[in-house]
Amino acid sequence: KKFSEKAVLETSYHSQYSSQWIITLGDGTEESNRKMSDAIMNLEPFVGELFSEDNFTRYCVQKDFFPELGPIFDKWKAEVNLIFTKANLDLPDITLKKRGGRKGEHSEAFGYLLSDLQYMQRTFPNSSW
Repeated sequence: KKFSEKAVLETSYHSQYSSQWIITLGDGTEESNRKMSDAIMNLEPFVGELFSEDNFTRYCVQKDFFPELGPIFDKWKAEVNLIFTKANLDLPDITLKKRGGRKGEHSEAFGYLLSDLQYMQRTFPNSSW
């Protein structure tokens, strides 16, 4: 329970922080709005896999490892749409366009991103904060 409570606090913080930046940049200058719109369009093809069902997710739902994905998607979409509306940004239709991430099939760029994300743990093993 301790880790799940910490996860809720962490994700809530990141959601609030990133939402403010989305609103600030989306509702900022014409250029910042255009760049945010471009980023949304570039990332949208990957979002569908977060909420797609496959044999693995169905098994996990049956075993109560995690909840049904449909209601989570609906809540996510409502929250993101609210933020995007405040930011003068459009939420595109989310469909499953790219798949393979759950199977470890990633682009070359993912390796560089993963390396950056692992920097602290590799530099300071067994750290906690």
